[in-house]
Amino acid sequence: MADVLEFIRTIWPIVATVASLIATGLFFVFRSKFVEKRDFIQFLKKDEERFEVLTRKLVEAEKQLVVMPSDRHVNSLGRQIEKLNGEVKTLNAELNGVHALLARLEKPLDMMMQANMEKKG
Repeated sequence: MADVLEFIRTIWPIVATVASLIATGLFFVFRSKFVEKRDFIQFLKKDEERFEVLTRKLVEAEKQLVVMPSDRHVNSLGRQIEKLNGEVKTLNAELNGVHALLARLEKPLDMMMQANMEKKG
């Protein structure tokens, strides 16, 4: 038994040094793997700020969606535009006809005005 104690006493500084080196190595490994509390708190604050910004943006988008027209309203507007397009084409055809009539009347009216001016003049 005395030999065992003597053996432990002679090896103890080596065992303690090795254990200390292992503990120090593990400390640095775990320190690099885990986040410190202050870093984690800073991350949480930044995360809260990002969350608030995203929440504001979402609220703004929801407000815009509320005032946007529905599918039925957009379809109704499309039909009205098609109807107006047809009416514009009809008016354009009628205006072309009126233009042709005015072109035919222009020459006789000019001649009548010229004749009237010659009588006065």
